[in-house]
Order: sequence, then structure tokens, then C-alpha cells
Amino acid sequence: MWKSTVVRLFGALFAVALTATACGSGSETNTAQATIETAEQAEEELPVVNDVDDAGDTTEGSVADHGADAADEDHSAGNDGHAHDHDSGIEVDASLPIPAVDIALTETDNAGVFAISVSLDNFTITEDALDGEPVDNEGHMHLYLDGERVERFFALDHEITVPDGEHVVEVELSANDHRAYTLDGSPIRAQATVTGSGEESSGVSATEATATLTASFTGGAVTVDGDDRIEIEQGEVVMVTVTSDTAEEVHVHGYDIFANVSADDDAMIVFTADIPGRFEIEFEASGLFIAELVVS
Repeated sequence: MWKSTVVRLFGALFAVALTATACGSGSETNTAQATIETAEQAEEELPVVNDVDDAGDTTEGSVADHGADAADEDHSAGNDGHAHDHDSGIEVDASLPIPAVDIALTETDNAGVFAISVSLDNFTITEDALDGEPVDNEGHMHLYLDGERVERFFALDHEITVPDGEHVVEVELSANDHRAYTLDGSPIRAQATVTGSGEESSGVSATEATATLTASFTGGAVTVDGDDRIEIEQGEVVMVTVTSDTAEEVHVHGYDIFANVSADDDAMIVFTADIPGRFEIEFEASGLFIAELVVS
């Protein structure tokens, strides 16, 4: 009897232990199932990324996706949206006072010679910084005649000689590195129309030239007819003629005289060499040497 009771007691205890173990296993299984179901539910509840509506527009996106899109848009704007690059101009800083230029032209007693009076706002002439790094609202001016650059200059009072007939004179604000300042993509310039009665834009005739230079630019190479060194006395008249198979700009340094040349148009520069010294004549864009001018 006593033994039977003990056996029944141990059997009951064993059954309880088995039940507890089974309950624990079932609990872990239920927890795992719940975790899987929760993950599946969460995946089903996540918003659709970059869903495209009927019109083809992205309606939703993750922060990372939007950031990448914005970066692509900015990069695209940087490549295609800028009206001017480093070769064509410098857009003025909108947070600073906007520079401006105005001009008034009056014909002098000499036929075809006009005095230019320049007025500047928020702009400082920095001749000593020429060819240096650009500084906001500083630099020099470029003079244009009928769209062709004539020279750079620094004084508020200047002169220009124009041929017979009606012509457009422009003064442009330029940075120290010679790039034009631009506002909304357009060069900052002042313009005036004048009617000249002169014959030569340089004020002298080619027939007065005592020294001549003829050069050609073909296939990327410069060829000079004769010596590439011109030696003259101060006050003599020089004529430089250049032909080219590509668009370029001839620049007489020191005198700051420019002339465009292309396959369709030759360049001819006639001027009085009234500044003593040694000066290079070169192609402005490519920097290729044409000749040296020595004035004594």
C-alpha cells in the first residue's frame, strides 16, 4: 500500500514535469511564430518606395533616394544650367552690391575721335592686380567697337577713334583675370551709339606703317613671314596682319590692342608705337607666341 502510494506520487510528479516542459516548448514555438508574423506584417505595412503614378511622377521615396535625386539634379544643373563657365564670365555675388557701369561719349575736335567718360558703381579699378586672381567687384574695363574688343583700360576718361558712319561703343566690367562680370548670365556693359567721320579706327593709316609683320596660324602652328622680332623707334607706325584657319584673337601686349581673326576674316592692326619697351604679340586664347615688338 505504502509502495503503491509512492509509485503513484512519483508518477504524478513526472507527469507534471512533462507538462511543464511541453508548455515551455510550445511557448518558444509560439514566440518564434509571432516574430515571423510580425516581420511579415511589418513588410506588408511598409510604404512603397519610388512608387510611380499614372503621370510618371515619383510620389514617394526614402530620404536617401531623394538625396541622391537632389544631388543628381544639382550636378546636372551645374553642367547644363550655368549660363557661363570660367572661360566666359564670372556671375556677380548677389549678396554684394551689384557693380554697374555707364558711359557718355563726346566727339573731340579731331574727326572720328570720341572722348569716353565712364561712371562706375560698386566697382574698383585694380590695375596692380592685372592677371591675378579675381576679387569680387574689382578689376578693369574692356572697350568694344561694334562687338569687337579693342583694348583694356583703367582710367575713367578714355578715347576711341571710330571709322566713318554709325558705330556701337561698349565698355565691359572685367575681373583681374580678364573674364567678364555677368549678371543673370549677361555681361555687365554700358553701350552708346556714335557717328564717326574718321577713316581709320586706329587713327592712323596702313600707308603710314614703317614696320610690318605678316603671320599665319594654320593647323595649330604659327608661321611668320620673315623675322618674328620687330625693332622700331618710338612714334613709328606698325602694321600687323594675321590669317588663321580657326577663330582666335590677336593681342599686342603693352598696348592692349586686340583683333579677332578667323578663316573668314583676317586681322589687321595698325597703330603708333608710342610706348617704349619690349612687348609680345600673341594669340590670346591659345597663348601662342607670334612675334616680339621692341620699341626704343
